[in-house]
Amino acid sequence: MVLQLAAKKIDELSHVPLITDLAETDNQKTALKLIVSRQTMARPYVAPPGIPADRLAALRAAFEATMKDPAFLAEAKKQDLEVLPVFWRGGRRADPDVYATPAEIVKLD
Repeated sequence: MVLQLAAKKIDELSHVPLITDLAETDNQKTALKLIVSRQTMARPYVAPPGIPADRLAALRAAFEATMKDPAFLAEAKKQDLEVLPVFWRGGRRADPDVYATPAEIVKLD
């Protein structure tokens, strides 16, 4: 590995630089941070606005249970898939600075 295309370094590759480490300007770093930010939540699960609280709680509980289920985790490991869930109440969250990215950087080609 010569470069990590991620928002945060992987522990096992701590010696490998992030792409943002190679940015020469603040604008470049901000743009690269925006590009890799989507990896934090690659496959979000969403529900419609106004969902009843009991249904939302059931969906959240089911998701959490699945992410901890030994059979699910064993199958993921067998398929060489990494399971890194982002839970609704915190833990790994998208960087709030990403949402504050200036429009001129978002529009860069």
